[in-house]
Amino acid sequence: MTAPLAGDIIEADHIADAMLGRVDQVHATSNASATSGTTELTVDTLIIPAVNGYRYRFEWNFSWQGSVLNDTFLARIRVAGSQVGYLPLTTRYTSGNQQTERDFIAVEFVATSTASLTITSTLQRNSGSGTCTAIGATSNVRLLTADYLSGA
Repeated sequence: MTAPLAGDIIEADHIADAMLGRVDQVHATSNASATSGTTELTVDTLIIPAVNGYRYRFEWNFSWQGSVLNDTFLARIRVAGSQVGYLPLTTRYTSGNQQTERDFIAVEFVATSTASLTITSTLQRNSGSGTCTAIGATSNVRLLTADYLSGA
């Protein structure tokens, strides 16, 4: 089904299909705080209205910078506090040479209730001694997005 136009009649069994697409997004243009030790740091947060049985796609597209070469970090997406996706990161460039790395995590999720869902992106040091910073700038935007994929 294509997106409805003004004046189109939408049959009841096609209402969910008419809602496909972007539900909400966080568009960050400033750096997040740096990680501290091995404590998990929440970087971006998004709250969406979810419907039981509906499928969503959450994606975190971000640049990051580590302070010590070969340190490892975990980037995560959490829904209501539970990890639904992660990506291991290894510092190949350091803040000393002003290089950043670009990565993304994408996960599909089926809501188990009709309620508000809190989606967070996080960073945590896994090994090493340095810190990790999620970068944000007008020329290097960090995005946490939620898309509606299908109904029950």
